[in-house]
Amino acid sequence: ASFLTIVIRRFSKGNEQKKKGKEMKKEIRVIKNINVNDVVPDTAQPRQDWANHEKELNTLLNDMEKNGMYYPIIVAPFYINSDNEVVIGSKALEHKNRKWWILDGERRWRCSKLMNLDKIESIVRTELTMLEMMEIQFASNTKRLQVTIREMSTAVERYRNEYIKENDVYKESEFIKSLCDLTGYSPVYFNMVEAINRTGDDM
Repeated sequence: ASFLTIVIRRFSKGNEQKKKGKEMKKEIRVIKNINVNDVVPDTAQPRQDWANHEKELNTLLNDMEKNGMYYPIIVAPFYINSDNEVVIGSKALEHKNRKWWILDGERRWRCSKLMNLDKIESIVRTELTMLEMMEIQFASNTKRLQVTIREMSTAVERYRNEYIKENDVYKESEFIKSLCDLTGYSPVYFNMVEAINRTGDDM
């Protein structure tokens, strides 16, 4: 079969659920082969300096050429509407201009392109909010290859904007804690990141 539907249970993070206590909702994940050229890397995810990771990329490329890809990448559907707004989730799934946003597995996708593959096995996530998509990117991209402080500052600023939208009351300490939990980095590290965002100067 070209795809496998997996139904699991997850905690909802909506504002109403926060007020009433976390509730369970059904989540449907689909594993399917999608067109490599329809996948779009996120230019605001934490890791962007691919030139300095060429050795690691070549190592993965050699392994994939010999053994194939061990596990799927994670993507979410999206399209840009007539108002130049990003539409995500199930509404984007069947749209004629739909593309796939990489949440995890950009190195595997880049290697697939270098191998001139037409398809790539992917886990499709349609139920995520923009904030949840960013959380996956932080968790996956900061624990494998080193991310520069400049790269992190750009990602943190975008993450904060979505964090504020989804939280009725913004507390800086809770925001920093969420970043530490996602990345394993210390509050001191994120204080340095915040210094860049306040001054706009390189460190």
